[in-house]
Amino acid sequence: MRIAKFCILVIILIFGFALQSEVTNYELWNYSSAYYRNSEYTYENEEERLELIEDIYNGCEKYNVECFSECYKDIDGINVDYTVFYKSDKTKEELLKKNRVTEHRYISLLSGNVDVEFKGFLEQKSENYKYIYDVSFIGNDDDIDKLYAFLSENHSISYPAITNGSERDVIYSVWSIIVFICILMTCMEIIYNKKEYIVRISLGESVKRIILYNIIINMIISWLLFFAIRAAVFSVLYGEFMRTQICILYGIGVGLSCLCYLSYGIYDIKKAFSNVNDTKVILRTTYVIKVAVTAITIFTLVTNLSILLKDAASLSNAKMIENLKGYSYIRLNELGHDIENNSLDEYINAIYKKIYKEFYEESAPIICEHALIDEDNNVNYLKVNENGKCFIDKYLDLTEIDDKSDVAVFVPKDKIDAIDFDEVEYIVDELGIGTTDTKIQYIYYKGNISVPYIDQRIDLENVMNPVVILQNRMDIEKYNEELFSSDYREIMFNLSEAQIDEIKKKYEIDTKGLELIQVDVNESYTYHNNFIRKLIAFCSSLCFFSIILQMVLIILIVRMEYKLHAMELAVKKILGFGLTERNKFLICFGVITNLIVMILVMIIGNFLVKISLPLCLLIGISVIFLELLVTFINLIIIEKNSVSKILKGGCL
Repeated sequence: MRIAKFCILVIILIFGFALQSEVTNYELWNYSSAYYRNSEYTYENEEERLELIEDIYNGCEKYNVECFSECYKDIDGINVDYTVFYKSDKTKEELLKKNRVTEHRYISLLSGNVDVEFKGFLEQKSENYKYIYDVSFIGNDDDIDKLYAFLSENHSISYPAITNGSERDVIYSVWSIIVFICILMTCMEIIYNKKEYIVRISLGESVKRIILYNIIINMIISWLLFFAIRAAVFSVLYGEFMRTQICILYGIGVGLSCLCYLSYGIYDIKKAFSNVNDTKVILRTTYVIKVAVTAITIFTLVTNLSILLKDAASLSNAKMIENLKGYSYIRLNELGHDIENNSLDEYINAIYKKIYKEFYEESAPIICEHALIDEDNNVNYLKVNENGKCFIDKYLDLTEIDDKSDVAVFVPKDKIDAIDFDEVEYIVDELGIGTTDTKIQYIYYKGNISVPYIDQRIDLENVMNPVVILQNRMDIEKYNEELFSSDYREIMFNLSEAQIDEIKKKYEIDTKGLELIQVDVNESYTYHNNFIRKLIAFCSSLCFFSIILQMVLIILIVRMEYKLHAMELAVKKILGFGLTERNKFLICFGVITNLIVMILVMIIGNFLVKISLPLCLLIGISVIFLELLVTFINLIIIEKNSVSKILKGGCL
């Protein structure tokens, strides 16, 4: 039972620390106005902005208030540069102590990475940071109010107030549940083992020694697991928001679970030697836990194996990426725009369209993107320009394309009846070609192929048996800029630094409150590969511990069945009942509940995360066979060692 308890503890600690990291990354966007009084300000011109920054700094010195401002720069949709402009070392110490904000890369599984950098408060006077519009204050409320009165005399600044809620309640809730589970599992362990310890006490073993031994073992293993799992999780992730509070809360849980062992000092020897058995309660509870764990195991295996198979496929694209040396993604990020008579998105789209056309021959831009998914017919459409042939030539026979064809459409033979030809023409239009006088050639292929495409979130993704709409050749004279449409973050450009400078100057990127960033394709792919490997390791550990926990509970149930029905099972064996017949309930319960759980996981999982039903079926059946194997092995071992003892000792 102790092994089962600590297996459960391992799994919930992994989830607890992973959630702690996610909350930390979320809080980086939230803490400045969730824990500190924050003011927003406006200014008419650059001179007034510089004067305001000076007045804030000098006012803080005068009224003994600390302050900081912050600037976020989205690099590529995954990585963010976060700069904190702090007044003094006291400010840095406060942010580290209260919010765990320090100069580091904060790595998250779900919300990307944040690179934190600290700079002096007055460094935000640089032209690069002219789009900062708020400041947070640290100090006594009366002093902050005096500072506000001082600043509001000459500047347009809002009253300092806390405007966002914190995520502390999430951390407290999750770790309170973890503590409760620790105590609950300890109580179950005590109920399961108490009869054995009473017998040992009756034979002369010291009660104090038993209690002290269990307390020490529980405390040592609980804290070893806590620190080991924390080190393992934060070797992959980073962000220990509320570290001290979590340690205190966990310590309280460990302490309370240790106090539960004092119940070994309250015992009834007469009851222990009678046929009264408390195992029935714990057995029923364990059956319930086992059903829940089975559901968690199957769901964890299905979702994590789906991730592993999906991400492992993207790792196979390394050689193709190596051939794209010099290519990069272009990001146009908003700093705070000065654009009139047009929306920001429209302005950025217009710039991208012009870059694509004017630098087409020089930069050889590559498009290979997911254009459409027809969920009703399970058909995926990929849009590929002529430079993107390197993505598909390994999977499709491009020699079948007629030289006179403007567009080649590769269609899987088993999807011919499901193709929407109107959608095909619409996607052709999006390539800037137009369907008027455009020769479209349809080519049909068979077999299962996994084709890569550019996905700005993770660089490359793979899709099975897509409809590939390939622009066979580009006639720049016929290129229709109005028709052209793409997710520009997914276009690879081969631009030199001189060309980037030319683009910035020509389209007034810097003066319009925008920032143009190049993200090297090879570097980005390498980063994502490293991330995927860490994710695979994390998912594999969850799968491993889920399976171990499942097996431990099966072994525990088999042993408790023999403790509760020992005499009955021993007599049935002597009377010639077969192994399966003697343990009919145990085997049938395991198979039936696993089938029900598997079906429920397939139904619920398909609605929530669109899991693979064949994979779910395969894993469910594998879990059933593995459980049966472990059950039969343990039944054979227990019967071999215990039947004679049971017949001689009765309930002992």
